[in-house]
Amino acid sequence: MGQIIDQGFEVLRFRFGRIMAISLVVVLPLVAVPTLLSYGSFAGEAERLLDSGGSDVFFGVLFGTGGASGWWSALASLASPIAQALVGIGVATLVGGWVMGRDPTFGEACGRIFRRTPAALVVFAAGVVPKVVGIYLCLLPGLVMVALFLVASPVLATEDSGPFRTIARSWGLGRRRLWPLVGLTVAGVLLASLITLLLNLAGLAIVEISGASTWAWVLLGGLSVLGGVFLTALLAAWAALAYVDVRVRTEGMDLEIESAEVFAS
Repeated sequence: MGQIIDQGFEVLRFRFGRIMAISLVVVLPLVAVPTLLSYGSFAGEAERLLDSGGSDVFFGVLFGTGGASGWWSALASLASPIAQALVGIGVATLVGGWVMGRDPTFGEACGRIFRRTPAALVVFAAGVVPKVVGIYLCLLPGLVMVALFLVASPVLATEDSGPFRTIARSWGLGRRRLWPLVGLTVAGVLLASLITLLLNLAGLAIVEISGASTWAWVLLGGLSVLGGVFLTALLAAWAALAYVDVRVRTEGMDLEIESAEVFAS
């Protein structure tokens, strides 16, 4: 698991601009718009709360219950895992190409995302109930469910399977390396929590300095979006590398690649 985490950052550094562009193309329309609207719509309410004491505003910013509230925030929360799945397809297209000795273009990755979006939406919808039920019943079953779906986007990107076959394939691969994938899921949750906390602390400072002006909330929303773009790309890289790792360890994928190179030459 540690090696995958380290390699994820290496993947981002290798083609940083291309990967960030893929993440931006997906995250901006799906997540950024409702996020910015949620922060902007909270500006007026924040000013009223500050006039009455301000503690609710500062508490809300620090713990993520203030600026990102309301219907727009709920929409952003729903769109975030969808964006994660789609960016996962794009990044897995790049990683899969690199493994095979190719360097897929930005257009190729985006084209794969577009073609596989309907199947990705079905996979996402099918995974919502078991993930939510698992998390609410007990945290560990929820983490296991998330881990079993972790490589679904790389499967969609590289194997061109239908949505239900993708789910079965993801579960089959996930069971072979379940606990390392659970560990990777926990690492992703912790990293997301850390980034959220740091952004909220920055937001608290901005709100205090600006007196909760409208521009401060919009800036805070922009910081949240940028953090989400980076985090989405990194988690997608981890998922793509986890897919390759499982297949190398359990299916001899490295031997297939070596054979392909020999016969190609």
